[in-house]
Amino acid sequence: MAIPPPRNGRPKAGWSNGNFMIVPMGAKEPKGAWDFIKFWSGLTNPAVAAEFYTWGGWLPLSPAMTGSPIYQDYLKKYPQFKTFVDLMPSENIEVLPPVPYQQFLNDQFAKTEDAALRGTVSAKQALADLKSTLSSETKRRKELGYDQK
Repeated sequence: MAIPPPRNGRPKAGWSNGNFMIVPMGAKEPKGAWDFIKFWSGLTNPAVAAEFYTWGGWLPLSPAMTGSPIYQDYLKKYPQFKTFVDLMPSENIEVLPPVPYQQFLNDQFAKTEDAALRGTVSAKQALADLKSTLSSETKRRKELGYDQK
């Protein structure tokens, strides 16, 4: 079951990230690379790819993968994981863009959480430090001419 949203919050909201496979412009075998991407991502055969995703405990990329017998067996073995699979169709799940600024934000969030959980600083101080760091970075980015939208 998903965590209930706060008052006026969006239900079944959260974020997800993923791995990105690309074929470089100068690849010697672009067709082979594309064939591998289709194979690994389940576009060629979702049932076969579903097995790979159980090895790493990864969220399936399509309902066809989720519905495959091997993935269904995985969900029976690890029923708590089904919570995350059930959230995937939500319109309130955001995918984080793989851009440098997003990575900076993720790193700062992780540092803040780590500091608070370890008791290095209080949760209140950790959030104040995060706010200060993000304000400084936002100011720096504006000075460099980056769009903040």
